[in-house]
Amino acid sequence: LGVGGIFIGPSDLSTAMGYTAPAAPEVEAAIQEVLAACLEHDVPCAITTNARTVQQRIEQGFRFVTVGVDSGLSAGASSALRLGREAAGQN
Repeated sequence: LGVGGIFIGPSDLSTAMGYTAPAAPEVEAAIQEVLAACLEHDVPCAITTNARTVQQRIEQGFRFVTVGVDSGLSAGASSALRLGREAAGQN
């Protein structure tokens, strides 16, 4: 038993570290520290990123890379819920 994988959410990490954006150099340094530990111990490391940095993240050694953010999913879910309620007559 042990750690089966790590998934880094840069926005969540930046908030937890007290920064307003994941682009802060300190946040990137923390991401690289986690990645290095994962690579050293052969633990799969994943990250959420944007379309511009997918290739870079793969080259860095991330084994799973997702593109997008939760806020976009939340907005889509809210829209779907609203449409469903309207269709059911539950505005």
